[in-house]
Amino acid sequence: MPRVKEFDPDKALDQAMQVFWRHGYEGTTVSHLMAATGLLKGSLYGAFGSKEKLFLKALSKYGEDFRKKGFQKQDPLDYLQQFFQRLVDEGGHTKGERGCLIMNSCVEFGRQDHIRAKLSGRLFQEVEKNLQSAVVAAIAAKQMPEDTDVDALVCRLVGGAFALREMGKFKRDRAYLSHIANGVLDEIGLKII
Repeated sequence: MPRVKEFDPDKALDQAMQVFWRHGYEGTTVSHLMAATGLLKGSLYGAFGSKEKLFLKALSKYGEDFRKKGFQKQDPLDYLQQFFQRLVDEGGHTKGERGCLIMNSCVEFGRQDHIRAKLSGRLFQEVEKNLQSAVVAAIAAKQMPEDTDVDALVCRLVGGAFALREMGKFKRDRAYLSHIANGVLDEIGLKII
């Protein structure tokens, strides 16, 4: 009886996530996934069910990774500065060429009505809620005026984050990316160096 080759499902999921992140859902082929994971088509489908199910697991894992970096109980302004600093740093490096898997997926699927689009939309809402939590905490800590329009500020922060991720895909100019971040952060008295 032939020996079954064992593999690490978490490692294969990470490898698949990298492929989806680079090529998008539609641009990713089973051949890409097989090459990245080292699995044959039957093993890939046996382990993950389908390309769509694998994508959903990969996107969910990306969401879990994002949550780990989310706002907790730290100083809210420090968190916002570090959040944007990380986006500038990653955008100014080859890491930035992929952008953000959540935002990439939202752009790819738009307003389509399928599970991939719905999961992307839910994760995007988590990004918004994460930034909203930091803003609300900053107001509670009297680091921002009590009359701050939270929704409007969160929209600008999300827009700035999106711009940094998208611009970082093709413009690896750290100074340029810092100008974008500082334009968004100026109204709350923060600055990226």
